[in-house]
Amino acid sequence: MLPRMASGADGVADAYRAPVADDDSGGRAVDAHEVPGYVVSPTKLALLHVATMGLYGVYWFYRHWRDQKLAAMPSIWPLPRAIFSVFYAAPLFKALDLDARTVGHAPTWNPAAHAAVFIVVNVAARVLDKVSELGEGSRGLALVALLLPLLATVPLLTAQKVVNLSVGDPGGRSNSQLGAGGIVVVLAGGAFWLLVIVGTFMPV
Repeated sequence: MLPRMASGADGVADAYRAPVADDDSGGRAVDAHEVPGYVVSPTKLALLHVATMGLYGVYWFYRHWRDQKLAAMPSIWPLPRAIFSVFYAAPLFKALDLDARTVGHAPTWNPAAHAAVFIVVNVAARVLDKVSELGEGSRGLALVALLLPLLATVPLLTAQKVVNLSVGDPGGRSNSQLGAGGIVVVLAGGAFWLLVIVGTFMPV
């Protein structure tokens, strides 16, 4: 079942691509010349993550876990790790940091701290969303709950910069264009956010 789901995730990836023992920390034999890495420019990542209200993050985690599976962790299932990213952000960030050091880079970030930020903002958003459902007049709180996960863009951007550096494309230029699908996603996301903001502050 899960392998079929994984192949389905590949099928919806076009909008995000360029247009042209399972031990998560030990026993990883990564070739220094074959470091895994899904490359994407920081600007494109930020646009897609915000436009999709964080849903792009599921695809982002899936792509990185898939690369880790192909390179060093054959027993893992990337799709469940992407869907439940709050439980797997820390091991992924640690693996990405290790990949960078494998090829001689020394990232200055703290992967554990960035994973903690990602986890906290997502959990806090879920809690606020539930609280906003308990009473009337809480549209502002609901908006905060919707906006809060967007802060998770920050740790994802930092992790992505580490990956881009590891594979020799610091700016992510090889995957910096949105393409037709990406443009549609961004425009639709922008329209949605406009409706949400207007609806939140419009008098009842």
